[in-house]
Amino acid sequence: MIDYLNQLLQWLDKIQGLSAVALVFLSCIVVGYALRFIKRFPNDGIPVVVILWGALAMLIIADPRASTMPARIWTTRNLLVGLIIGLAAWMAHNFILAKLEDFIAKKIPSLGDTAFFNRKPAPPSDPPKV
Repeated sequence: MIDYLNQLLQWLDKIQGLSAVALVFLSCIVVGYALRFIKRFPNDGIPVVVILWGALAMLIIADPRASTMPARIWTTRNLLVGLIIGLAAWMAHNFILAKLEDFIAKKIPSLGDTAFFNRKPAPPSDPPKV
């Protein structure tokens, strides 16, 4: 048990050493997946929330403002950087992680119908009438 706790603490130390950009990016991915598990939350709203979360998280996590930089410039800069990071996280999920999920669902068919990998094929359409 102590070994597991030591491994957890070492893992948390590695996370703490990441840059603000990496932390915001990872938090955007986690927020997106968390929203995906909420049945009542529409999937179409997830990208918007992830992008806005990136902006908010960057404002919270960013380095403190330098005394020579005005607050409005620091805020605007970090807000825009956060929006870009949130957009990048959504695009990374859309173009990379979604394809990885499809690959895993094809390799392990029993995962194809779980709540996480919801990959049910579309119902067959009726043949055209002649």
